[in-house]
Amino acid sequence: MEAPLTVLYTYGLRGDLASLPRLFTLIRQLRALNSEAAVPVCEDDPAPPVGRVLLLDLGDSCAPDVWHCGVSGGLSMPLAFDGMGYHAATVSLTPEARARVSESTQLKLIDADHPAEVDGVWLTLGAPRPDQLTIRMQPAEFADLTDNLLTLPPVKARQVGEARLRGSMLVSHMVYDLPTNALPDPTIAGVVDLVTSEARYRQKRG
Repeated sequence: MEAPLTVLYTYGLRGDLASLPRLFTLIRQLRALNSEAAVPVCEDDPAPPVGRVLLLDLGDSCAPDVWHCGVSGGLSMPLAFDGMGYHAATVSLTPEARARVSESTQLKLIDADHPAEVDGVWLTLGAPRPDQLTIRMQPAEFADLTDNLLTLPPVKARQVGEARLRGSMLVSHMVYDLPTNALPDPTIAGVVDLVTSEARYRQKRG
């Protein structure tokens, strides 16, 4: 039996590093809910396989008028995403900046010339693969899964989108707001501090 797939995604963060520790608390909760092993009903009926979760960013994560985005050449948010366990992010980076991120992270960097495959799923801004589940890595008008192509609508900066798939069927699509009382994750707060410190160092160097 094929494991169900949940896609968690963000969009339009535009350099909002400060929100990431709290946003990660929400992401962590959603990830745990969607990856728990099901309990068998009886000995003769094995439980369905544990669900898979992909964590993606669909773009517009950095803005040139945000100081750390400008100083880092757009690297600050992808570096933070890597620390948060994102699998892939749509980016707009120079070849030099792309190479630097690729050398130091496991994050897949998606742009018009660089699709990628993660856990058997094709991630692209271009043509889908008809024989493989494909996720269009930019926002669409609505959530849809047709002919193995999953499209996802935009979410706001402090929201997380969730699409649940079973086989070739889109079971549900939800958008979750970041709760006002969400506590910041201390590990990701440390990641943000590190990314910010590196950006300040680059700023001082000019």
